[in-house]
Amino acid sequence: EENLLISDNQYETEFVLPSEIQTGEEARMISYCFGDEGDFVQYLYPITISDGTSSPDMPVSPTELSAFNYPNPFNPTTTISYSLPTDSNVNISIYNMKGQLVKQLLNESRTAGTHSVFWDGKNNSGSYTGSGVYLYQVATDIKSISRKMILLK
Repeated sequence: EENLLISDNQYETEFVLPSEIQTGEEARMISYCFGDEGDFVQYLYPITISDGTSSPDMPVSPTELSAFNYPNPFNPTTTISYSLPTDSNVNISIYNMKGQLVKQLLNESRTAGTHSVFWDGKNNSGSYTGSGVYLYQVATDIKSISRKMILLK
């Protein structure tokens, strides 16, 4: 393992690079930012490990649709991060285990890359939902994936 420090005029980030990752390999860097109220937003960056002597011409783009949420289980908020291999219309919806729509979080066009949306545990009417297992679906023009998440109160 190697401790690395990245800084600019405003921010400083320290992270650990596992010894299994070698120069030229692709990896994902996950970062957490804490807000004034303690809520965090999660970002998932695709990166290529470089030795510092050269830089890639373009950022690494995801090769397939992927999604995950964190934290899971959560109370009462979670962030759903998703990666798009190409520009696409994106619909992100939350369903209960009966298949009923609970909340539509997003229905917009997005560029290729990694994005995230925040769910505050409320339904489309603005009321808090109860504890339980929920499904979130990330649907694009060509593919759809669903994942389970657990709300614990």
